[in-house]
Amino acid sequence: MRRAGPIGATYVINNDASGNSILASNIAADGTLTFGAVIPAGGTGLHGNNTNPDAGDPLFSQNAIKVVDGYLFTVNSGSNTAVMFKINPENPSDLTM
Repeated sequence: MRRAGPIGATYVINNDASGNSILASNIAADGTLTFGAVIPAGGTGLHGNNTNPDAGDPLFSQNAIKVVDGYLFTVNSGSNTAVMFKINPENPSDLTM
């Protein structure tokens, strides 16, 4: 029997300097995405490393979001903090800090 509801989710961070957030979208069994939620990440983001244009911005190429065993971990690059969320297994776009 196929499970009703989402089978997973996608997660991105917006790195907004006024308040970093995770944008979550549900993945349906047929692969379609449906917007789920915007979840505040409890800190501030940072858009690019503008102090040295020759140096790369490490967040653009790193795993700024990691999902492990039902938890989502992310960074707030503007406030130098990390945060952990519990993922609701019935609705994976529902995150609890």
